[in-house]
Amino acid sequence: TLLKRKKNLTVVTNSIALLYNLEHSGHQIILLGGQVHFPGRRTTPTDVDYIASNMYFDLAILGMDGCLNLDGPANILGDIIGVSKTIIKRSNKKLLICESRKFHTIGYYQYAKFSDFDYVITGKLTQEEKNEYNESYNKFVGSTSTSM
Repeated sequence: TLLKRKKNLTVVTNSIALLYNLEHSGHQIILLGGQVHFPGRRTTPTDVDYIASNMYFDLAILGMDGCLNLDGPANILGDIIGVSKTIIKRSNKKLLICESRKFHTIGYYQYAKFSDFDYVITGKLTQEEKNEYNESYNKFVGSTSTSM
């Protein structure tokens, strides 16, 4: 991942997959605890919202399960809405990374608007999708090779 190229980061995550991906990176990793949710390979909050509300983040990197008929990212499960909102509120820069197919997928629990993000990195969008997300489209980046 691109995070492996950086040096001396402190990474705060609830993603078990990211934890193992960064195992030998040399970064300081803070895993937000809670109940393990195996389908999403992440933890679900117990006191995570409280912990996150007492931290400051230079950069928040979030994902989404879908956003069909919404003006921002959403997840299928509502268990991390509060944490996501807190992290967005307490972050200097906000980045959303998602596959373009997620724009055609339902997410039931919207946690932000696209306008809350500084950048949205996704695959190629159709002209119809560009028109639908016109207000925020200037924030959309079609490639993960863009430097921030």
